[in-house]
Amino acid sequence: MSEFRVNSITNQNGSSGPTICGVTTFSDKSGIQMPSGRTGGRAGVGAITNRNGLIFYVDGAYSRIGGKDPIHDLSSFGKMGELRNGASVISNHGGVFLFDGSDDFVLFPPIEEKLTDFTFITWCYHDDVSSNVDAPFSYGESFSTDKAKCVIRINNGGMSWWFEAPDDSDYNIYSNASTVDVGKNPLTNLINFPSTTWSMVTAQWDDKNMKQILHVGTTSFNNLYSNGLTRPERPADISGDGPVVIGCRTNGNNAYQEFWDGQVALGCIYNRVLDETELTQIWNDTSGRFGY
Repeated sequence: MSEFRVNSITNQNGSSGPTICGVTTFSDKSGIQMPSGRTGGRAGVGAITNRNGLIFYVDGAYSRIGGKDPIHDLSSFGKMGELRNGASVISNHGGVFLFDGSDDFVLFPPIEEKLTDFTFITWCYHDDVSSNVDAPFSYGESFSTDKAKCVIRINNGGMSWWFEAPDDSDYNIYSNASTVDVGKNPLTNLINFPSTTWSMVTAQWDDKNMKQILHVGTTSFNNLYSNGLTRPERPADISGDGPVVIGCRTNGNNAYQEFWDGQVALGCIYNRVLDETELTQIWNDTSGRFGY
């Protein structure tokens, strides 16, 4: 059982800080506005205890209730992001981001670090899985190269994660597909992504393998859906270019799309592959606020 308690974060809401995060034109693209990348003073705050390799960490529970900027990155990098087009923070489960699926999202500056191995994690809740395709959490696409590093999204009823390789090849892994490519390893323990249920979604890349893990249920690993798929290509490098987005993804036409219809509690990125014990710890750190 998680030791996380919602009332342990109540006093974080309404924290002090500037009310507006500045914007600058991004990558010399006319009309593309991004957060200025200023750092805030919230590094080290948050429920997640494992900070080894943590390079991005945003949690609605540590943001101000309402539609107020800035949104703080709680990792040691401490960047600040912005709510866009009516995205807001509501008090459910101690504080979560609310999206209507039309055009709203939370936008953060690009990650400057070149990621080779990585782990992406998000807690999300979808109002209606039948509406394809929705992305709760993504890094990219790059505005200059039109490559995506890691996009977590619902597709064909299942939860998937997707990347684009330097040669423009697309690679996906689906929670509800018995095989992704002919001749590749089959998935096991298939599941559609559940509607109106809080779930922890993990996407990992470990040099050659894609892995997706869904935590759905009342204990940390009672419902685990995962598989490693060997890929001939690796995710493209978009360091310093593609933004980090909660509530949708970007594409190379300088547009935002695949808007999430529901709620997202948190999103975090590690610059390494977390093992099963570490993922269990993150579940224990964060699941209590959802009644697990």
